Amino acid sequence: MNGIYWKKFYENFKIRTPSDFAQFCLGYFVKHDIKWLIDVGCGNGRDSYYFSRNGIKVIGVDLSSSPKNSELATFIKASFDHYNEFNLPVYARFFLHSISDHEILHFIKMAQNYIFLEFRDKEDEPILFKHERNKVDSNIILKLLLRNKFDILYFNKSKGLAKLDGENPLICRIIAKK
Repeated sequence: MNGIYWKKFYENFKIRTPSDFAQFCLGYFVKHDIKWLIDVGCGNGRDSYYFSRNGIKVIGVDLSSSPKNSELATFIKASFDHYNEFNLPVYARFFLHSISDHEILHFIKMAQNYIFLEFRDKEDEPILFKHERNKVDSNIILKLLLRNKFDILYFNKSKGLAKLDGENPLICRIIAKK
């Protein structure tokens, strides 16, 4: 992961409204009585703050930024390697493309119960990035989850899920439970 790139990115990233994925997941959290979660790769904390404002206690983990702690959201500047020492549901939006294939396998193996994922699928059109990104194959992620004893509760791969600044990437959303 290019820590310098992400540090500068989040210094200039001013969006504070929750992502569409966060709004989508909140209904699931409420319906299934999820009261705590870990937001891995939380960036500037926009989704963590949203969850905390809606009664979910959040531990946000990010190597590149450290938003300010609030009453219900605690932020840790750390590598994802230690993210699930708390055995909590894991929320990871646009995180998988920032780590290697080997790290993705490690990340999935560490998850202990629910996992909520949103990422750009490798079938998406090429995009010129100012940094390196891992191309994530949703079929491989599904196989890894199944191999690690997860049940796939929700899967959607389509455009229209994460539009921003004229971009409409091919996005994959997965909810799985061990």
